[in-house]
Amino acid sequence: MPQDYILRLLQQLGAIVATIAGKRTAGDLAGAEQEIDDQCQRHVGLPLVVVRQSSPENLAALLAMGGAMQVHRSLILAELLRQDADLALARGNPLAAVTSLRQAERLVQHALPSLVGDEAETFSRAAQEIATQLRDLGG
Repeated sequence: MPQDYILRLLQQLGAIVATIAGKRTAGDLAGAEQEIDDQCQRHVGLPLVVVRQSSPENLAALLAMGGAMQVHRSLILAELLRQDADLALARGNPLAAVTSLRQAERLVQHALPSLVGDEAETFSRAAQEIATQLRDLGG
């Protein structure tokens, strides 16, 4: 993937995370959840509830319909699921957090072979962070 493509992806992810985190920090958990769902619809074309209820295999098939954008959509969705996990923890629901983190981990692992250089390193770190969160949650 071209370097500018990954840079734009990282900028998008940063803006999305900042918006969601801002709402969560302000105590607007419903607003944060709505933002996650809105971004999921916008960037992935799926409602968050569908993502949460899909098996990893079905989710991969749904994302594959995006063709060349599959890796991009997978990485954005993985970050949205990480944010969803943080929100679940804020609501006292570690089981939901583990479910979201497992989906995020699978998405990042699936995308990693398509990445090289700095982008591979960035998302390898993300995969490690997810694995650590899962371990800490007992998942």
